[in-house]
Amino acid sequence: MDTNQGSGVPVPPPAPVGPKNNVVMAVLSYLGILIIIPFLTDAKNDPFVKFHMKQGLVLIILWIIVGIVNSMLWRIFFLGSILNLACFILIIFGIM
Repeated sequence: MDTNQGSGVPVPPPAPVGPKNNVVMAVLSYLGILIIIPFLTDAKNDPFVKFHMKQGLVLIILWIIVGIVNSMLWRIFFLGSILNLACFILIIFGIM
């Protein structure tokens, strides 16, 4: 995985062009339980899809953790709502 000019920020591999276009599989990686579909297909070997599967998995785990903490500590519901909104916005950015 390449990094952005020494800043340590991972840069996704370029999107595939032509018949091996796996953009749909990359989008499914951000849609909750539908992340299973790219895992079960041959698209998991594509570096573009693999990058988005990893990011989608991290965001889903983060969203679950925020939900659990929010349900246990209902007094900070406002903070939990802001964190849920932030997770949702990151998922939208990942899809775009």
